[in-house]
Amino acid sequence: MQERLIRLLTEKESMIIDRLIDYAKAGGFTRYNSTRQEDWRLSVQEIIKGLTDYLRDYDNDIISVEDSHANNPVVNFGIISAKAHRARGVTLKMFLSLFKFYRRAYLDMVNDSEFSSEEKTAAKRAMNTYFDRFELSFCSEWAGEGPDSRLHELQAINRQLTNEKNKLRTIFESMTECVFVVDPDMKITEINSAAAAYFEVNQEDVIGMECCKLLGCDKKSEECHLSVAMKTGGCYKGVEVEITTKKGRRHIHTSGSFLHDISGKYAGGVQVFVDVTERYNMEQALRLHMQANNSSSDCVTIFDQSAQLIYANPVAVSVLGRGISELMGLGIEEVYQGGDKILLNLIRGELWRGELKLTHPINQRETFIYLHANPIRLTNGNIIGFHAAARDITLHKQTQIKLQEAREDTEREAAKLRAIVSVMQASIVLADSDNIIKEVNEQCERITGRTRAELIGKNLGDLHQGEFKEKIWQIIENCRKDPKHPPLSITRRLGEVDVIMSIQPVYRDNKYDGILLMAVDVSEVAKAKRQAELAREVAEKANEAKSEFLANMSHEIRTPMNGILGFAEVLLQQNLNSQQEESVKVIQKCGEQLMELINDILDLSKIESGKLVLEETCFSLRRLIHDTVSIVEPRLMDKDVEIRINLDHNLPDYFKGDPTRIRQVLNNLLVNAAKFTLEGFVEVNVAGELISNEGGQSIDLNFSVADSGIGIPEDKLSLIFQAFTQADGSTTRKYGGTGLGLTISRSLTELMGGAISVESKVNVGSRFTFNVPVKIESALVKDEENIKESGTGVVLVIEDDWTTKQLIANYLEKAGYTVISTEQGKQALTMVKIYRPDVIILDILLPDINGWEILDKLKKGRETQHIPVIVCSVLPEKERAFSLGAVDFIEKPVNEKILVSRIRNLTMSRRSDQTHIVLVDDDKSTLEFLRFTVGGAGYHTHDFIQAERALEYILGGGPVHAVILDLLMPEMDGFEFLDKLRFDSTFKELPVLINTGMNLTQDDYQKLNDKYEKILNKSFVHPDVLLEELAALVKNEVRRNHIHEEAEADHVSVLLVEDNQFNQKLIEHLLSADGYRVSTVSNGEMALEMLEKEQFDIILMDMQMPVMDGYEATRRIKSSEKHKKIPVIALTAYAMKGDNEKCLAAGCDSYLSKPVKKDTLISIIKQYVKPLKGTNLKKKRTRDKGVDSLVPWYLQDLAGEIERLKLAVKIGDLTTVRYIAHGLKGSGGAYGFPDLSSMGAEIEKAAVTNDVELAKSLVKQLRELYTQILEEEL
Repeated sequence: MQERLIRLLTEKESMIIDRLIDYAKAGGFTRYNSTRQEDWRLSVQEIIKGLTDYLRDYDNDIISVEDSHANNPVVNFGIISAKAHRARGVTLKMFLSLFKFYRRAYLDMVNDSEFSSEEKTAAKRAMNTYFDRFELSFCSEWAGEGPDSRLHELQAINRQLTNEKNKLRTIFESMTECVFVVDPDMKITEINSAAAAYFEVNQEDVIGMECCKLLGCDKKSEECHLSVAMKTGGCYKGVEVEITTKKGRRHIHTSGSFLHDISGKYAGGVQVFVDVTERYNMEQALRLHMQANNSSSDCVTIFDQSAQLIYANPVAVSVLGRGISELMGLGIEEVYQGGDKILLNLIRGELWRGELKLTHPINQRETFIYLHANPIRLTNGNIIGFHAAARDITLHKQTQIKLQEAREDTEREAAKLRAIVSVMQASIVLADSDNIIKEVNEQCERITGRTRAELIGKNLGDLHQGEFKEKIWQIIENCRKDPKHPPLSITRRLGEVDVIMSIQPVYRDNKYDGILLMAVDVSEVAKAKRQAELAREVAEKANEAKSEFLANMSHEIRTPMNGILGFAEVLLQQNLNSQQEESVKVIQKCGEQLMELINDILDLSKIESGKLVLEETCFSLRRLIHDTVSIVEPRLMDKDVEIRINLDHNLPDYFKGDPTRIRQVLNNLLVNAAKFTLEGFVEVNVAGELISNEGGQSIDLNFSVADSGIGIPEDKLSLIFQAFTQADGSTTRKYGGTGLGLTISRSLTELMGGAISVESKVNVGSRFTFNVPVKIESALVKDEENIKESGTGVVLVIEDDWTTKQLIANYLEKAGYTVISTEQGKQALTMVKIYRPDVIILDILLPDINGWEILDKLKKGRETQHIPVIVCSVLPEKERAFSLGAVDFIEKPVNEKILVSRIRNLTMSRRSDQTHIVLVDDDKSTLEFLRFTVGGAGYHTHDFIQAERALEYILGGGPVHAVILDLLMPEMDGFEFLDKLRFDSTFKELPVLINTGMNLTQDDYQKLNDKYEKILNKSFVHPDVLLEELAALVKNEVRRNHIHEEAEADHVSVLLVEDNQFNQKLIEHLLSADGYRVSTVSNGEMALEMLEKEQFDIILMDMQMPVMDGYEATRRIKSSEKHKKIPVIALTAYAMKGDNEKCLAAGCDSYLSKPVKKDTLISIIKQYVKPLKGTNLKKKRTRDKGVDSLVPWYLQDLAGEIERLKLAVKIGDLTTVRYIAHGLKGSGGAYGFPDLSSMGAEIEKAAVTNDVELAKSLVKQLRELYTQILEEEL
């Protein structure tokens, strides 16, 4: 480069001289003129010579200024040159101006040369160094001072400064960072080569340019970091800004500071910057990439150039099983198993793709991933890191594994299937969707007589002929159309062989893909089936004959037994002597034993024939146990045997199952225990075990019946559940029994899903255990045996045994009573005084005070002696209980029906002793007076401020014997109250006492229309007068109610249809004794004839009769519009399954099985027949004995009154009509003719309303009634 520069200087010498002369001529030098042109030429030549010599020794290093002049050619040359110029008369100022021209000219020459930018920079650096030293030595020599002078010191300092300047210049130019210097006006004074190259400008061109123009910056001075630093004397570092260059918008990382001169004055500033656009763009891209990675469902990791992890997204943290802090800095081979192989690819700049298996470091769970790794490159291609993205393919991998396993399993199964098919006795043919045979087995070859090779590839139709071939084609066509076509089975005969042809369509993706035919030789099966069918028909006929025989035998035996047991019951109610009574009891007992045998045989027969169907109804476990025990208990009364009940208190009370059959099994076991136990105990234990199943929760109830009886020998235990078997013959003779009870018990238990077992030792006792699964019934439901009438009252139970106390409370609360209880006697006496119970149930064996002492104190206390006490105890001391004042005695265990019935009788009798008075008045003070007066006299009052509420109470069935009524009230007054009350015929005769303060007008009386019994003025009435009038009204009301109750049975007419004369007599006797009118016929045809002649309230229909049976007769009755509403109760001796349903299907309303019990018969009649007021039945005349003698006279006088009434109606004299009718209303009832009183009231009402036509009609009816009464009385 030096030689080229020297050559350039030589070539441009003349050009430099010419430019100098031109510059001088233009006035560039004031002292120079044309005479000095030769001096200028010499000067240029000297400068070029000195520069040429310098360049030849230049080595591109910084040249220092030595202290010794002689040792530095450039300095020496400057000194020589200075002397020459001074000799020619050139001043120092002139020379400095000329020297400035020289420097500029040579630098411009270099800029205009064809050197490269780097060469130009080096050349200019060398020239500037030369001129700096030359100028220094020139100036020093010009001063004319020697080495030892002050000037010499200054020269040394100047040389040192020059040396530093040269160093800084060299550094400035060699920096790769862009640098520029500005003056106080922000104009560029210096710029290094890197900056000039960056902005693509010449250094000289930007000198003096404002820096904002170079940077393309539009910031105001107060926003410019350099400007601010220059003004504040500060600096800034690492500021990132955006500028505009010829390359567009760029991001630079810049630092800057202010500059000051040697005096410390503000002299400008300097700014250094580096282009970071590429890094900025990469950071932006990386930021977006990171955001995407963080939300990616893939596992993303990034490693730096040394393959250490610098980023992992949340999915990667989860998959890799380590925290982010643990992962950071790990090598790729530590993060991914097999990462060393991956890294080799990445370092070579290659991608890597493949599957990896990761093992979780904590739970050791294996995860399969598919990894994609690639190097991260700059735009220049340099690798600065690595990117790895992975996707969890565990499920896919597991699916692949499963598919492979399934494929292998399928192949194994197919091999098995082929092996199975090959040895199957059935003939197998598999055809494709085109009906081409693809596979057959050996059995098919045998049946068709063709080899496998002959069959494969043939059409399926080749194996079939005739109608069956057409049928096969039709089936295949249907299978093609319906992808859900089910498999079919067809029985056909192939030659001499019966086969079942199974046809199974094959589908793939809901498209028909072929068919599988399988033919099984069922010749032997078909033969056996025909034989079995024949045997079944024979067995069914035998069973039907057996069932018919049992039904007929049941009817034939039960019919006479009904008469025997029924009349035994009737005879026992008569006045018999002891011998007669004992004989009748023997008859009754023998009859009952015979019925027990019949029932056992029928039960056994139904079980064996499978016709016994279990029920599933709600039942109370406690009630079932205690009811069963109460039935067996009388058998132990004459023995020294204690009966115990142990029931698990944690068991619920209500279940769903068959209570009838459970009770039957339990009863059989208890009867046996009572029969074979002479002393000791009989114990019932009940527990349960919870069972969970698909239908919900249920309980396995476990019953055990233990006794201390005679026991069973061990060798006989296996025999006792066999029919008609007991331990030995002597047992049967001594204790009796059919020997069927345990057989039936075992069969019933097994039928209910349970089992029965026995443990026994001779002379120690036996324990029978059985279990029955039942469902839990969450709701407390009262079954049809529960008492329907709710009780109203408070019962105090004094009992220390928790089970008994809870049982009694449960019974009574279900019946509607409020129950309070205690186990302490002292506390009981206190509770009686506080709660005043209606009834007390008292146990004797209490922990603190003996029950007898409590009973004695209750009956001696003035406040408690009237409260009825029922003694409930295991002690058989009924007489002592009654002697101390108890009203009843119940022996434990307690029977629910007996308990509730006796409690109800007591509470009802107490309520019946009270008379209920309804008080209606809107004035609270008056109502309080009435309550005090009437209630104080012993009446039970019901107080109402609103008449509507009082009316609702009465019409709703509330107890009432009389009403005390005010007239003037808001909303509903007394007049409206009376109209609505009397509109209901039930209350037409209810006594009403009007207690009012208003003055009644004629219109008021007309509105009242005698709907009352008495009117009192409440402003003046004395309490005694009020009570006297009330007593008179109540007396008549109670007497009328009594008459009505006595006459109820007489009003019921019963048609008995029965062909057996003994049963006729029995039922007639049972019903007539209670006042029922009974008409009897012998068959259904006669019953239909009787219904046309008379009207009946209920029909008792035997179902088995000659001529026309009860089924046909009932159907005809129910199909008749005239008679279909009459209740029909079926009476039958049949006891087989379906008898009840058959009777109901014929139209019967209910069903009674013979022998008929009186209580059951009366109960069902009362259930269906409720005599109502106004029926067409003849009412019984009831009157005081003293009136009987006056009745003839009354009836004779009444004839004249009726004639007067007839005449008054005819002429329209309604005043006379009203007068006579009013008298009739009052007198008829007094003489025992309530019908006449009612008729008089109706006629009076018609007269008050001026309804003449109605009055005429009623008078006519009165005459007819009078005629009927005369016939009855006379």
